[in-house]
Amino acid sequence: MLLIIKLLCAILTFCLLSSLAVAQSTAEAALSTSKMVLSITKPVKIVLDAGHGGYDPGTEKTREGMKDEKVIVLAITKKLGEKMLLRLIGTEIIYTRKRDIYLKLDARVAIANQAKADVFLSLHCNSNPKKSVYGTQMHIHNNTAKKSRKLAHHLNKAFETIAERKTLGIFNSKDRGFPLYVLQFSKMTGVLIEVGFLSNSKEEEFLNTESGQDLVAEAILHGVVTYCKAEGLAVKLLPKPAEVKAELAKHNSEAGKKLIKEIDEATQKYEKEKKQDEEAAKTAKIVYRVQISASKIPISMTHYDFAKLQAKNYKIEEVITDDDLNGKRYRYFVGKEDTLEASQAILTEIRKFNFKDAFITSFEQ
Repeated sequence: MLLIIKLLCAILTFCLLSSLAVAQSTAEAALSTSKMVLSITKPVKIVLDAGHGGYDPGTEKTREGMKDEKVIVLAITKKLGEKMLLRLIGTEIIYTRKRDIYLKLDARVAIANQAKADVFLSLHCNSNPKKSVYGTQMHIHNNTAKKSRKLAHHLNKAFETIAERKTLGIFNSKDRGFPLYVLQFSKMTGVLIEVGFLSNSKEEEFLNTESGQDLVAEAILHGVVTYCKAEGLAVKLLPKPAEVKAELAKHNSEAGKKLIKEIDEATQKYEKEKKQDEEAAKTAKIVYRVQISASKIPISMTHYDFAKLQAKNYKIEEVITDDDLNGKRYRYFVGKEDTLEASQAILTEIRKFNFKDAFITSFEQ
């Protein structure tokens, strides 16, 4: 048995080293042929847009212990951004939001257009009254956007092969029966990705796990890479640092040294951006509010339940949020507190006035 185990280890080691040798020779060839291209080509600008945020939760969780859409897509977006910073050479990553804040649709589009981005990816979670429905969906503006359709195709394939997830295909304005603002008015290749259905209990659980979010991010990463390669864009995907760096260090090849250098440079770039994000988060002003109601149509301030609160000197504020898929939402809030404790005290009182589903939401001011 010991002999068999040693033999298997020898075979696995040979396979790994053979794979590394091929990867190194491929990397060496790629470096020699693309060095000039990389030196004169601007980086591919990729905008990552985490849908919803702040007082707009998007698709809401179905039960305790789960997260709303805004939280899930932000987590996936940040994981995707980290992967791109650490492993995708020849790109510049731009976020519409990195924290739990609300951005209007036109603001998201403005960020992408002003950056003169090459690729726009908007991440969302889906919902369906039929709870058995699950899978990913790719949305583009229309079929005349050929590059967007090509990107959607590569993302679809990556979800099938990398993440082994069910895909429901590519949808355009005609399929949906309405346009999507962020795709209609952004001036670059763009895809809105529905990463799964929170209305499906198994898919909701999957999207609430670290491993599930990481797998989705990995699939999107590979979809972007294969699209860029198909378009002849000068990007290069590095291997996962933890998997190969130690092994490469054992072999004194020039290609191995260059790969290690690239991994180190990408890591330094990521650490620098991470530090900048942490500093920005420290200075961000966070306030807490109690959402008492939400509706697809406006609610009159003279409504019986609202009138009871106003009689107790609670000021009610209406906030209108835009949702590409579900239209406008009218949300109603009470309070604007600096501490969670103060907002919790308001919530306790509010629930005495027939607002049993009221909850606290935080956002950056």
